[in-house]
Amino acid sequence: LERAVDCFEDALALQPDSAEALAALERLYGQLERWELMRDVMVRRADTLTNPTEQVDVLLSAAVLSAGPLGDADGAIRFYRRVVDIDLTSVPAVEELIRLYEATEQWHDMLEMIDLRLEQADDDATRRALQVKAASVLEGRLGDQEAVSYPHLRAHETVLELVCRLLLEKKNT
Repeated sequence: LERAVDCFEDALALQPDSAEALAALERLYGQLERWELMRDVMVRRADTLTNPTEQVDVLLSAAVLSAGPLGDADGAIRFYRRVVDIDLTSVPAVEELIRLYEATEQWHDMLEMIDLRLEQADDDATRRALQVKAASVLEGRLGDQEAVSYPHLRAHETVLELVCRLLLEKKNT
């Protein structure tokens, strides 16, 4: 495998945008469990692609690799954000960003992704769960002083009132 890696690296030195060489190196680095090099090749590959769907697929893989074997939450966030920049409708990317922002206590960014996920949601149960999650962040992590900046609060409604309203709405459905 090492000789194959050397050959494809030489090929990339001659033709840096070679899709075949990049794909082969990605596979080889995966087989050799060289995760950082594999991710670097994925990024190079994504940067050479012109099809947004293909870019999203490669960036999602880079994000999963970052969050998994590499244990790099910041890297995963970076790649999921790139996915969202390309495709605002990517539910997997938005949901992972919500999870990662919560894990890294990036509350404002988490609320931004909850808002985006609310726009994507096509059922009331999902919307209510997201609203309750947002209210919980506002109440427990940010406090009332930040409430004005959250768009799901009604005029003059406190965060506590929002939490109560959403829980009552959830109970009544």
